[in-house]
Amino acid sequence: MASFSFNVNEVQSDKFVTKPGYYNAMITETILKDPNMKGTQQLQITWKTDDNSIIRTSYTVICPTNVEAEQIGKRFLKQVCESIGMIGFRDTNELCCKQHVILVKEDSRLMPDGTNKTFLKVVSAYAVDDARISGSVAPTAPNAFNTFDCVPVVFREVEAPTETTNLPPWQVR
Repeated sequence: MASFSFNVNEVQSDKFVTKPGYYNAMITETILKDPNMKGTQQLQITWKTDDNSIIRTSYTVICPTNVEAEQIGKRFLKQVCESIGMIGFRDTNELCCKQHVILVKEDSRLMPDGTNKTFLKVVSAYAVDDARISGSVAPTAPNAFNTFDCVPVVFREVEAPTETTNLPPWQVR
């Protein structure tokens, strides 16, 4: 029998955004999903708000079968970049850990079983000092974001093991 114990009371649950509105937020994670059978790829972005709520939304960024869907996703990415002072990126992790304001709205979608599902979605992004949203969101308290929580995961390539890899440094020639 494996020795492992677990207590649900020792694990803090994620708190998700529950209503539409403007939020001071920071991107904490980006995941470029694998292409589906038609070649469509989505970028999933996770935000943490200044009250530690989380919201995730996926945006189509490559869509060989629907140029309009791809353009909608890229227009949103343009908003995100402009709201955090970037003109582009080479790695989606570059979007992480920068504060801006997001607008969350309800979206409704017809499900395969014929029912409508309503969910929350980030639809706009603004710079913190954007005059268009002045008064729409409370100013962020100093240190509202714990930057320790915002450390993007970066995967680095590791060299293949060699004969000298397992040797102590004083024996490597």
